[in-house]
Amino acid sequence: HAFGRTLVATPFAIPTISNAITSDDSQGISAVTDSEIGRAFRKSVVQGAQVADKLDEKWERLSDSLRDKSKCDKNTGRRLYDNGKRKDGTPIGNPGLGELCAPEPLMPLDVQMKDSILA
Repeated sequence: HAFGRTLVATPFAIPTISNAITSDDSQGISAVTDSEIGRAFRKSVVQGAQVADKLDEKWERLSDSLRDKSKCDKNTGRRLYDNGKRKDGTPIGNPGLGELCAPEPLMPLDVQMKDSILA
């Protein structure tokens, strides 16, 4: 019967004190982050992210330049930019909509309406 009482009481046991790190110095973390190798590692990570960002921007420009600028979506009246096709011919994702195919010029500002809205 003692074993049965132990199992019943186990979920209600008081938790022990945590062994979590309470400060950087207690585990030597500041020695790593302030070291030459720690700084060099963080610098290389940032530089790598910057290179990836620039590469992504150049790729986006290239892909934008290769798009068919005359292709227009008849439902929305906007340029349709597709994301390409898979090997089986199915489209990748939803196409993105660009600028208007035939943009309408803006009408002049109605000063009376503006004044009534701002009043």
